[in-house]
Amino acid sequence: MLRVGKAFDARWRVRTVGLAVIALVVAGLMPLPRAHAQASTLTVCATGCDHTELADAVAASSGGDVIEILPGSYPNTSVTVSHDLFLIGDAGAPPILDASGSGVVLTVDSGAAVWASDVVVTGGSNDGQGGGIVVDGATLDLVGVVVEGNTSVREGAGIFATNGATVSLVDSTVRANVVSRNKRGGGGIAVDGATVSVHSSTVSGNTAGGGGGGIYAMSGDVTVVNSTVSGNEAKGSDGGGGILNDGGTLSLDFVTITENLGKNAAAGIRNRNGEVTIHGTVVAGNQSTSDKDCQGGFQSIGYNIVGSAGLGCPGFGETDLVAPPGQAIDPLLGALGDNGGPTETHFPLPGSPAIDFVPTSGAGCPAFDQRGIGRPAPP
Repeated sequence: MLRVGKAFDARWRVRTVGLAVIALVVAGLMPLPRAHAQASTLTVCATGCDHTELADAVAASSGGDVIEILPGSYPNTSVTVSHDLFLIGDAGAPPILDASGSGVVLTVDSGAAVWASDVVVTGGSNDGQGGGIVVDGATLDLVGVVVEGNTSVREGAGIFATNGATVSLVDSTVRANVVSRNKRGGGGIAVDGATVSVHSSTVSGNTAGGGGGGIYAMSGDVTVVNSTVSGNEAKGSDGGGGILNDGGTLSLDFVTITENLGKNAAAGIRNRNGEVTIHGTVVAGNQSTSDKDCQGGFQSIGYNIVGSAGLGCPGFGETDLVAPPGQAIDPLLGALGDNGGPTETHFPLPGSPAIDFVPTSGAGCPAFDQRGIGRPAPP
């Protein structure tokens, strides 16, 4: 996390909507499901609600309805949504949607638009693509959602977006998901012909048998802003422990990519095919047998810190801090943890090159950091 300078309606009532969410909705980058005048609110809980199972509530709902999921654990949850819907959890005690290894937790089918907030998606398992969430030609907005502990044999154990889907994550966490098969990528998120944006979120501790332990951009557009990609692992020779771009258009803006592991070909980020624009991003402290932090061509917008560029990481310029060949830059970041805000981050330690690295004006930095704290940071 770079430190800069020294220094809607009743459907949202369950959570305090963050600034990042408001900005995305206003900009049209997070389209909401289409509300209907006759929309109903259904409740799900163990006793005393309209339904005890989420699948029953979804089956009973109509387009634009709201489903409120009360705190608790909901085992054997595996649902498919084919119409517009709001799925609202509880920010104080997020309900746990657990597939219990019986399939994909949440599938959003073509044409549907779904908003999901303040839930935990876990226990998904799939012999194909996508373990926790599959978005196929649909729209899904995730706010304050945790996607963890899901598995798939093929791409996208946490989230798989395909066939023109649009997916946005805000204040969310994708962690500890596993793609088991060799040469298959995207332990956390896999993007195949879709548009995915990750804002103020953390992708951590995911594993892929192939490349792209955290994020695998097969094709499509991926934007990551004010976010952290940490502690992911690519076990295959494709590399990209944190991120593997293999044909997509990838934009990184004020992202921390650190502590990722790779067998070779860059543990931090590898651009094997496609375009990568990078700005205000820390790519350092990753571990691989070859080109530890990055590999492939990049288009720098400036103010990046690259700990070890290896032999094949061109595209950085005079405002970037790039380690000379054969040397490395220690980013001096603290451990991934709670430093304030809704998601875990790496806070710069005293003496970190990330402190005051970006000018307070003219550098195009977001007004708020991942934690929601305004820039410039106080002394």
